[in-house]
Amino acid sequence: MKKPCHMQARGRIQGLRKPLIIAVLGAGNGGQAMAGWLASRGCEVRLTDLFPNYLAPLRRLKAIELSGAVQAEGRVTVCRDPAGCVRGADMIILATAAPGHKRLVARMAPGLTDGQVLLATPGYFSSLTVPVYLKALGYKPRLVCAEAESLIYTCRSAEPGKVAVYFVKKKMGIGVQPQSEARRVLEMIRPFYPQMVDEGHSFKVALDNVNYALHPAILLFNAGWVEAARGNWIFYKEGVTPSVIRAVEGLDAERLALGSAAGLRLTPVYKLLKKFYRVPGANHLLSLLQRNPAYQNIQAPPVLDYRYFTEDVCYGLVPMAALSRKLGLAAPVMDSIIRLASLLLGRDLGRAGLRLSDMGLESLGRKELIRTLTGQA
Repeated sequence: MKKPCHMQARGRIQGLRKPLIIAVLGAGNGGQAMAGWLASRGCEVRLTDLFPNYLAPLRRLKAIELSGAVQAEGRVTVCRDPAGCVRGADMIILATAAPGHKRLVARMAPGLTDGQVLLATPGYFSSLTVPVYLKALGYKPRLVCAEAESLIYTCRSAEPGKVAVYFVKKKMGIGVQPQSEARRVLEMIRPFYPQMVDEGHSFKVALDNVNYALHPAILLFNAGWVEAARGNWIFYKEGVTPSVIRAVEGLDAERLALGSAAGLRLTPVYKLLKKFYRVPGANHLLSLLQRNPAYQNIQAPPVLDYRYFTEDVCYGLVPMAALSRKLGLAAPVMDSIIRLASLLLGRDLGRAGLRLSDMGLESLGRKELIRTLTGQA
């Protein structure tokens, strides 16, 4: 029998409790994994996606099964309409790729109400962009926006409704905006994910996304192998070498410098991965990536036109490079990877990426920008 999860019901007598209602937006690997796990713990879970072809087989199955590091099965309600999916939900989990955030916000906006919690995992600056997108559409719900450093699971779904979980992160930070709501968000999510901890302001957590440092550099410097082998190799174990690590660390140094200039103490990618995975004997980044049990079966992408460029460059490196320029910093490694990835794909990823105007930061001066990014505004 499923163990129910509970929270205090809004609008009811003090002490009366009801199952937590969670809307999961995104039916890919991570969205299915989180939906299946939360449903298995007794939550009322609704699942939707921008793409109907993802939803049709799940609607027939009704349940999602997790195997590997997590053994669970949960029944979910599959929704065609994102607005209906989020209506009345206590928590909304944004588990779709960053390029879809703007369209998904537009689709769910009519169903949003004040006080709902939106947790993006990982965030990709969603605590800044979601309010801007909603305001542009004429909607003004006062949401509590939270971002996670990463996806809690390393997982893949080979077929609809079945998710192989390779690893569950040991510890992972979330940031909440406004920070006064952090305790409420943690009380809501930690019964199911006790490894989630408060890491302060949501912008710090948005910058502490390991995908920015890892994916673009590794993919770029293995471009020939990607096209020749069509993904028939192990991305981290075989694609990471000492020279590739130097590129990753150069990129990460610019991320850390951006955080410092903004008044934020960011975590180096090596320490983030150590926190997530705790790999014994891995005393440097190369060994941590190659020996990490969570990465042993992660295949390389079959093509270059893949989210490691279209998401992590466009929605990670592009806004970070723009913020670096605004704060007077040089970011030659970021700029080079953006340009080279654009060259390989035959289109300008800088123009396609997240703009400062999407984050509500374009018109801010240096002092006001820093106050906003550190939660003092």
